[in-house]
Amino acid sequence: MKPVFFTNTLYLLLPVLASAAPAPIIGRDIHSRGTSITAQQIIAIAPSSAQSCTNRADKNAPTECADAEKVATNIAKSFDKYQVTSPAEQAAVISLMALESVEFLYNRNKSPGVPGQGSMYLQSVPVEKCEK
Repeated sequence: MKPVFFTNTLYLLLPVLASAAPAPIIGRDIHSRGTSITAQQIIAIAPSSAQSCTNRADKNAPTECADAEKVATNIAKSFDKYQVTSPAEQAAVISLMALESVEFLYNRNKSPGVPGQGSMYLQSVPVEKCEK
């Protein structure tokens, strides 16, 4: 097959592809569903949060652990306060929180112990120097 054939075919299909409409999403509501979050949803994202903190808390940080019930209650409050109602946004926020906190085991940075990561938001933000 020659490259010219591919190029010619692409030119013929380009107007059709440019006017293509997205396929409808059937059987799934991607719009607002409210701010209620359940422990079962948290467990689906962070399975170890189903265990009691008595069984899984770090001995060096015993008060930082939170189980699925506690996490669901607090996340629902924050989603209500900040109106995070899209299921996609909710899943993204909860999964990022679960990742950063080792499935809600920690709420302070432990490793590698980067200065400035002393809050529950554990991500590093690059420090940009502004020169005048």
